[in-house]
Amino acid sequence: MDLKLSDQVVLLSGGSGGIGSACAHTFVREGCAVAVTGRDPASVQETVDAIRASGAEDVAGFAGDAGSDEDVAEIVRRVVDRFGRVDVYVGTSGSVATGALADVTPDQWLAGFSDKLVGYVRFIRHVAPVMEAGRGGSIVLVMGNGGVEPRYWELAPGAVNAAGINLCRSLATDLGRRSIRVNSVSPGPVETKRWDAAQQALAHHNHISFDDAGIVARHTIPRGTLGSAQEVADVIVFLASPLAGYVNGANIVVDGGQRVPLMDFANYPKI
Repeated sequence: MDLKLSDQVVLLSGGSGGIGSACAHTFVREGCAVAVTGRDPASVQETVDAIRASGAEDVAGFAGDAGSDEDVAEIVRRVVDRFGRVDVYVGTSGSVATGALADVTPDQWLAGFSDKLVGYVRFIRHVAPVMEAGRGGSIVLVMGNGGVEPRYWELAPGAVNAAGINLCRSLATDLGRRSIRVNSVSPGPVETKRWDAAQQALAHHNHISFDDAGIVARHTIPRGTLGSAQEVADVIVFLASPLAGYVNGANIVVDGGQRVPLMDFANYPKI
């Protein structure tokens, strides 16, 4: 299917790993020019090199910290200098400390909101005027499915992601008047580098082995397997495309139908 994305310019924050990297590769296959950003220069360059190895040329990396407004402004400026405009912004960056009330400090709460939610806001504040000055655009933010359904062990991530979903719905009204669509995607458990840490936390919390934690996690998904970064990326890329042109202010849940929280051990199937 032609998603009609050819020649569009895509800016990806957090594009140097996991879902972000899968998005970068997918946008390139659709004929887009892609700017990959991330905090770690080595990871950003690794992603860019991997994409170029596939034969793509319109890809560039820009390292910077989403927690710094100066860094974000400079990234957007350099992307515009390099590609001339920004048509799509996809935010996949930021992690939030997981745990129950006693497990997460106030500083960790603040860091989660700053790194993820406010990090996205920083990019949107600088990208939206560029899109408005051009031909409009599309914004898609990744907000975990804990933001849709409250879970006691994901207090901070749930709060941050719920705020992000609210942000998207609010911005969809404001920016929609300027031909900029804003949507969010809420993945469930996905096999990325971050997943190993989550599985270890699951094992520790419920006093089970790492391998058993993996079995338990897969049992929370009806099909019995975790999601892949590519499965989430495919939804994001479609949502960013002109084929989803009438979708604005939506949150698309991509969690395989997960309805049992990972940490709610009492409701797990026996392993």
